[in-house]
Amino acid sequence: MFSFELTISEQHARAPGLSTATQWEQWLLASESQKQDMALSAASQEGPALDFLPAMQRRRLSPLSRLVFAAAWPILETCPQCPVVFSSRNGEINRSFQLLVQLARGEGVSPTSFGLSVHNAIAGQLAIHHENHAEQSAISAHEHGLENALLEAWLMLQDGADRVLVLYANDPLAAEYEVDIEREPFAFATALLVEKGTDWRLQRDDTVHTASVNAEGDIGVTARLLAGQDHWTTPTPRAPAGWTWTRRR
Repeated sequence: MFSFELTISEQHARAPGLSTATQWEQWLLASESQKQDMALSAASQEGPALDFLPAMQRRRLSPLSRLVFAAAWPILETCPQCPVVFSSRNGEINRSFQLLVQLARGEGVSPTSFGLSVHNAIAGQLAIHHENHAEQSAISAHEHGLENALLEAWLMLQDGADRVLVLYANDPLAAEYEVDIEREPFAFATALLVEKGTDWRLQRDDTVHTASVNAEGDIGVTARLLAGQDHWTTPTPRAPAGWTWTRRR
């Protein structure tokens, strides 16, 4: 068993059609058929406008980057030099696959396109555009990306950081790539400002302690945080192990 505690002092999450706590709670409580309809609707919606960025800078951002910027910007406005932990399952892998297709066709690939396809590209763009010179960490998590990111942030707090911005973002792998991988219903981004405290306890062990089971992975964790839930367990593929979240205040 392993556990750690921290306080989440600010939280934002963005997905197509989901920006407020009420909308995230509605998604969480929706039936499976309703969630499928919402996912189809999300695929046709435009991303955040990002009016705080010049048009030239906005044009270089991928749809996933736009969601991250929209979720993280309010926190960075109040904590401009905050260390950042960025976590993602796939990162900009869809952009990477597009580059491979171009190469297979004998087409050239621009250095800028390649630079924006690497795993930490989103975190780097955010740091550049907000002029954040604090420590940055980018991790790739096959599963439990938010919990692993919070663990990384907790270690930064133990090392002396006052606050850490935790970002989790994922874009489902495009359907034409027929591989066995878990796909979220739509792209989303989560931004959490964390600091030392005991408001939340995260515990990883081999026993599920609660009847409230989160079966939606990281997007389910995001929805539960925004909806104000206090207790749940996200199981791992090696049942009955899991991460248990408990709000302690």
